[in-house]
Amino acid sequence: MIQKYVLTILLVCLLTLLFISSCTLEDVPTDPINEENSITNLEISDAFDWRTSQQVEFNLIFPGNMTNLMVEIESLEDGIVWAKGLSLKNVFYRKVILPTRIENVTVKVAGNLFPPTHLSIVGNFVEFQYESNLASTIAVGQLPWHYFFTNTNHTILVPATTTFTGVVVSPGDYIGVFYDSLGTLACGGYIQPSYSTVDNMFISAFGADVGNDGFLNNEEFTWKIWQASTGNEYIATATYNTAIFSNQGNFVVNGMSGITHLTVSSPDADNDGVADSNDDFPNDSLRAFDNIYPADGFGSFAFEDFWPGAGDYDFNDLVIDFQCHTIENANNVVHEIIFKILPVANGAVFHNGLGIQFQDVLPAWISSVSGYDIQENYINHTNGLENNQSKATIIVFDDAYNVLSYPNDGYIGVNTNPNGIHVDADTITLHISFDTSFGKTSNDIFASGSPNVFLIADQTRGREVHLPNFQPTDLADLSYFGTYDDDSDGVKTYLSNSNLPWGIETGVGFDHNIEKNSIELAYLKFIPWVQSVGNNFPDWYMDLPNYRRSIYIYSE
Repeated sequence: MIQKYVLTILLVCLLTLLFISSCTLEDVPTDPINEENSITNLEISDAFDWRTSQQVEFNLIFPGNMTNLMVEIESLEDGIVWAKGLSLKNVFYRKVILPTRIENVTVKVAGNLFPPTHLSIVGNFVEFQYESNLASTIAVGQLPWHYFFTNTNHTILVPATTTFTGVVVSPGDYIGVFYDSLGTLACGGYIQPSYSTVDNMFISAFGADVGNDGFLNNEEFTWKIWQASTGNEYIATATYNTAIFSNQGNFVVNGMSGITHLTVSSPDADNDGVADSNDDFPNDSLRAFDNIYPADGFGSFAFEDFWPGAGDYDFNDLVIDFQCHTIENANNVVHEIIFKILPVANGAVFHNGLGIQFQDVLPAWISSVSGYDIQENYINHTNGLENNQSKATIIVFDDAYNVLSYPNDGYIGVNTNPNGIHVDADTITLHISFDTSFGKTSNDIFASGSPNVFLIADQTRGREVHLPNFQPTDLADLSYFGTYDDDSDGVKTYLSNSNLPWGIETGVGFDHNIEKNSIELAYLKFIPWVQSVGNNFPDWYMDLPNYRRSIYIYSE
C-alpha cells in the first residue's frame, strides 16, 4: 500500500513537471483579460467609428507656370509610396486612402525639383503651397550631378542651333557628359543652356589626374539631359559636327569637338506624356500609374456572420485578404481596378458570400467585370455587375465553401482550428474595366472613401453584413435593422446596441483568432484602442512586441 501511495505521488509530481515544462512565456498572459475588460462588457463611445483606414485629402499647389509635375506621396517612416500621379495645371488634388496608423507623410515632386516635404495629417487633410523662388533655387541646388575640376580637359561646342529629339529642353535644364567610374556613370562637366539665338556654349569635359576622377584618354562621351521641370534624367545620343571637328566624341587632352543634335531614346515609349522612369506601364498609352491600397501588402476584412444576433467576436466566420490596384492614365483618369482577394478563413456553418459596392460609382461607368466566382442561383448579374443596384456592386463569390474547400477534418469551418487540416485558397482577381469616356478619376471613384465590402449571410441575399456605418445596398432587407442585437437606424448602421461591430478591416493581413476565442484575447492593444476612440494604438493589429498572445491566434 505504501509503495502504491509513493508511486501515485511520484506520478503526480511527474505530470506537474511535464505541464510546467510545456508552458512558455506565451502561455502566461502578461496583461490578463478580466471579465469587466472583455469586448462584450465595454462601454463604447458613440463617436468611435472602428476605422483602421482614413481618407486624406491632399491639396498641393505649385507656382502657376509649373504643370504636369510628377507627385509621389510616401509614408514618412518607411518611404512606401501610397499615391502618385501628375499635377493638373498647377494643382495636385488627390483623395488618398491611408491606414490610420500613418500620421506623417513625405511628398516628392518631380524628382529633385523641390526638396522632399514632410507633412503632417491634420483632420484628414494636407495642404501645402510651394514657392516659386524655392523651386528655382532647389532646381539648381538639387541637380544630382557634380564633377571635379582637373588639370586636363576637352572642349565641346554646343551651338545655339543644337536640336533635340525625344525630349523638350528648356531654360533651366542641364546637358552634361559622363564617364565610367567603377561601373557607374559620373559627370565630367555640364552646361545650363540659355537658348539665345546667338549664344553658343562650351562644355569643359575634365580628365582624370592625380587624386581626381575624370575621363580617361580616348574614353567615349556619354550624354545626359536633366529636366528641371520634372526632375527626369535622360540618356542621349550625340550627333557630332565632323565638318568642323575631326573628333567624334572621345576624350583627348586639349581636344575639341562639337555637336549638332541630341537624341533621347524613347524617354516616353508610349507617348502618353509620362516619362518611362515614372510610368508603371511604359509601353501602354492607356495606363500610366498603379496606385495600390494597401501599398505595403495585403490588408484584411474579417466578419461575424450571425447578424443581427450577437456573435462570439472571434472575427473568423469569414476572413479575406485584399489589395486594390487603381490603374490610371496620364490624365489621372481611372482605366481599371484590379481587386485581389484571398480567402483565408471560413469559421462558419453558414455558406456565406462576399460582395463589394463602389459607393460613388454608377454601373454605367463600368464596361466589364471578370474574375468573380458565382456558382449558386441566388445572385442575378449582368457581366459581373449585380442587377437592380443603383451603385456598382460586384459579388466576388456566392459561397465561401466554393473558394475555400472544406477538408472533411471533423471541425467546423476552414482554417480556424489549429488541429484541423489547413487549406490554401487561390487568389481571386477581379478585373473591373471603366469606360474612360466618363473621365472619372480616383477622386470620383473613391469620393466616400474605401469600397463597401460586405458579407452575405448563408446565401440569403438580403441579409448583408457590412462594416460599421457603411450603408446597405439596394438589395438589403432592411427589416433586419433594429432586431435582436442590431441597433441600426439608417444613419448608425451595423452596430449593436452596445456599439459592437460585425465586421472589421485591418491595414495588414489579419492573423485571425482560433475558433471561439474573442479578439481581445489575442490582441492586447485592441481594448485600449477601442477605449481611446481610436486615438491610441491605431496599429493594434500589427505584429509588434507586447501586442499579441499568439496562443489564441490560428497558425498552420
